[in-house]
Amino acid sequence: MNRMRLLLALPLAGVLAAAGCRLLPEGPSDDRGTLWNPTDTEAPAALRLWPVAMTTGGPANGAVVTSDQATFSWAPNVAGVSGYVWRLDGDSTATIGTSATLAALDEGPHTFDVAAIYPTGMRTPADSLAKYRRTFTVRSFTKPAVYLRPRLCAVPQGGQFAVELAAAAFAKVDTERVKGVHAVLRLPAGVTYVAYEPRGFLTQGGGDVFGWAGMEGGDLVIDIARVGAQAASPADTGAVARLVFQASSPAAADSIRLVRCEARNARNYPLRLTTRGAKTVRR
Repeated sequence: MNRMRLLLALPLAGVLAAAGCRLLPEGPSDDRGTLWNPTDTEAPAALRLWPVAMTTGGPANGAVVTSDQATFSWAPNVAGVSGYVWRLDGDSTATIGTSATLAALDEGPHTFDVAAIYPTGMRTPADSLAKYRRTFTVRSFTKPAVYLRPRLCAVPQGGQFAVELAAAAFAKVDTERVKGVHAVLRLPAGVTYVAYEPRGFLTQGGGDVFGWAGMEGGDLVIDIARVGAQAASPADTGAVARLVFQASSPAAADSIRLVRCEARNARNYPLRLTTRGAKTVRR
């Protein structure tokens, strides 16, 4: 009996600690011990708040970003949030922080949102997630450019992966002069070339495309040309070719470098062109 009275006299934290239990962080709870339960309709309304991460910083919804990087920040709507999951174009990353810097973003549209999570596992509902979602567009090229996309991709050990030789901002030049593309890629140790497939960027206005790709020393050389019909009138961005590679060891392969790239006219003369030299292939 004395032992029972002693146990009841201990603070709740002491009882739980003695039993090997851990207290959740402090936060709203009712007299039945229900902690952060938005689905408990019998609890007071003040205790039924869904966790929401309110986006407070970063590109505005609908913004055009002139860099391949963006930083977002957010804040919880209520105390007791234990973590977050932010998503870029559907890919999720868990964190306990309140900001994220996104690097190596590809040209074109992107979507970013953040879910807040309670210790009980409950997270931001879909309608609130959509309310604070940001959609933005990356346009980092101000001159015609050919680059490798995605700029960042996962490489499976011992497996194949593909990237595209892509064009951007070609609407700013006389596209009738562009008849082909010549590119040289330097492959790192652990990555070997497998296959080349042409894409339709050069033939949006008609005609056929032919190309060749092969290894010369440690470099992959690609030549693509359009023949027949009228000159193409490319959109702002598009794929010139799809390249397939084999990764023997992700740890040994950091990047594929686009060491040279030229848009060429009908006489095979190079036209002025901006290129980006690095493409990360491992994360």
